[in-house]
Amino acid sequence: MVRVDAVINDELAQKFRMEITKKFGGRKGDLSKALEEAIDLWINQDAIENLKQKALSDDGIFKRKKVFETMKSLGRSSIPALSELVKSGKLLDTQEIVVLNIIQELSNT
Repeated sequence: MVRVDAVINDELAQKFRMEITKKFGGRKGDLSKALEEAIDLWINQDAIENLKQKALSDDGIFKRKKVFETMKSLGRSSIPALSELVKSGKLLDTQEIVVLNIIQELSNT
């Protein structure tokens, strides 16, 4: 673990803490957990978006399993994009089941 000290806007910090309390309940360690999620999402957002677009493309239909596994390896930050894939209606039934299982697995980590 590493300690990170930063100075941010008061209003942004207040909003962030309110969202942390809504999502996690405001227990000890929740700020660190939320910061890790935010940093992870920020780092992986471009890769996740590219993978999502690849999975939605017509020529990506047979490459989706690898895309899903890659998104899974990027962790919880992939959950919103995986959910969008399910909502898109472009997945085969078996692919939708795979994605829903990945979302459930990532949600439990």
